[in-house]
Amino acid sequence: MFWRIVNQYEKMGILRFGRVLGIRSPGIRVVIPFVDQPVKVDLREKVIRVPPQKYITKDNVVVDMDFVIYYRVLPDDAMVQRAIIDIADFTAATINLSFATLRAVIGATTLADALSEREKMRDQLQIRLDEVTTRWGVKVSQVEINEIDPPTGVKAAMEREKSAAAIKIADITESEGSRQAQINRAEGEKQAAILQ
Repeated sequence: MFWRIVNQYEKMGILRFGRVLGIRSPGIRVVIPFVDQPVKVDLREKVIRVPPQKYITKDNVVVDMDFVIYYRVLPDDAMVQRAIIDIADFTAATINLSFATLRAVIGATTLADALSEREKMRDQLQIRLDEVTTRWGVKVSQVEINEIDPPTGVKAAMEREKSAAAIKIADITESEGSRQAQINRAEGEKQAAILQ
């Protein structure tokens, strides 16, 4: 017999002759060699930063995006068993699923919407990930999109558009001010004429 220590942040599944015998809580646990196969599952929240990848938006602009996923195995014994039995590597599966899901979310979004509605995209991504990862006993608690980086030509065009919009607003404001000044002068001359 062997002793295994299950830490406070872990649960351990025991497979006896290939079948799940049960899920063990933290503490010192007995394992029969050659009969039992212990599988520990870390219940702490894990953070994975997904490196920048190229994605295509709805308006066919290629953008580089990177994001961070916060996930963990749910502490319920049934969920721990799912994480052991239903999927070989829930970490790799969660990362690969997040790539595919973000590709679908960004593919249904224009570049302008992606840049302005990052929170909406993040929420859609998290909901879609949760739908699948729950089957594995995994909960995606948070997804954060760090950066959306369009190509340099698109950035320059966006800067020119922003500059043109600022100039347009300044011209409109100046003409409105000039118009209002003329109205005020005319009103003043009219009042002066009436008083004379």
